[in-house]
Amino acid sequence: MRTHSHQTAHDTVKLRRYVFVAKYLLNVIMIIWQKKRGKKMNRKKIKMFFVGLLHLIISPVYVPAMVLWEERDNIKDYYSQCFKAITFQGRD
Repeated sequence: MRTHSHQTAHDTVKLRRYVFVAKYLLNVIMIIWQKKRGKKMNRKKIKMFFVGLLHLIISPVYVPAMVLWEERDNIKDYYSQCFKAITFQGRD
């Protein structure tokens, strides 16, 4: 069981990840908008575009994987208890 402060810290980390991805997506939108207006893009913006695209592709896998990794002990305990219940082990 998590304490309140640990849960708050966990939520803060998740929020920072979402903000990080949102900033890159905003940069992608700005680059596309500037391109349509005919402005020349510099190297930094091109790099940020591809980093944002990479995060957009990776984030649907990365965030759930990190949540599962952080909760791995609880998951192992849950499936261990399920196995014991199915095989009638651990009953008095």
